[in-house]
Amino acid sequence: MMPEYWNKATKELALKDPVLERIINKNLSGMLTKSQDPFLTILHSIIGQQLSIKAANSIEKDISLKVVNGELNFNKINKLNDKEILDKLTNIKGVGLWTGQMYLIFHLNRPNILPVGDAGLINSIKLSYNIKNVNFTKLKKIWSPWCTVASWYLWRNIDNTDVSY
Repeated sequence: MMPEYWNKATKELALKDPVLERIINKNLSGMLTKSQDPFLTILHSIIGQQLSIKAANSIEKDISLKVVNGELNFNKINKLNDKEILDKLTNIKGVGLWTGQMYLIFHLNRPNILPVGDAGLINSIKLSYNIKNVNFTKLKKIWSPWCTVASWYLWRNIDNTDVSY
């Protein structure tokens, strides 16, 4: 299901940023989709960081324990603002800022998340804008309040598959 803000965000980003306009027009067939299971979204995001099996197993037991004992309640945290959610999630073993941002993007479909530590996003920006250094402060000013949509299109620009966690 398409996020309710997707069409508006796409139009506004295309007007603000000619490079993104070209990328958007090239990728009209896809969009960000919402994952259905918050537990699996976090788990797949962590494993997607290419951890060792031992580390992934340890993290899976930590997340599971926190869910079972009520320390991590997805229904409650999903109602918090972005920063509060990131604070809660980064208290889980193995969950850093990037994993929390993937949760905000792929499970909650929050519209204005800019994962500045994402290697794929950084590489796509460098390639798309033909630059060596990425100025995320400048890009956030141009793309806000639709940084998630801009990120999705830039990921899609270097990998023509729909990313999901």
